[in-house]
Amino acid sequence: GDFTGLPALYFQVGSTEILLDQSTRCADKARAVGITADVEIWPAMSHGWQCMHYLPESQRAVERIADFVRERCP
Repeated sequence: GDFTGLPALYFQVGSTEILLDQSTRCADKARAVGITADVEIWPAMSHGWQCMHYLPESQRAVERIADFVRERCP
């Protein structure tokens, strides 16, 4: 896809995530056209851990998402 003109992107991906490679490639492609793209790779997390409220990492991940949004949407 064409990443030109997109807003800043933020990827959270687990180190055991099936989409790890795709997430890093998308971020690289966005950066290649001047888009800010942050990637956080979380150790030992699988797909969708942010929704698993019983994991301490879930709360931290959601807080990081909120921080990203607050920083870019004052």
